[in-house]
Amino acid sequence: CPVIYQVNKLQNPFRLEILGDNFYPPTNGGLYVPAILINDEAVPKFSYKSSQQIIAKKGDSLKSMLPKGVTVCIQVRAVNAANQKHPLYKSDCFTYTR
Repeated sequence: CPVIYQVNKLQNPFRLEILGDNFYPPTNGGLYVPAILINDEAVPKFSYKSSQQIIAKKGDSLKSMLPKGVTVCIQVRAVNAANQKHPLYKSDCFTYTR
């Protein structure tokens, strides 16, 4: 199961670096659709770097999901492309405040 250890804010453009373990890469065959969730809503775009690092992207769109001073729940998950309502795996909630 994936686990999030730390979330860092990156600037110009606004991004989030998510550090942890057991992050699974997107598959080319489309069997799994990984996602980063903020309060159960998928971030606009992300980049898989390694099994220990993912970057959430999209500047202002991402920033709007993280109101200043409000604590949110960040999770990493993957679902079967045929049945997107049932996660194959989902990390525990990592609380983050911008």
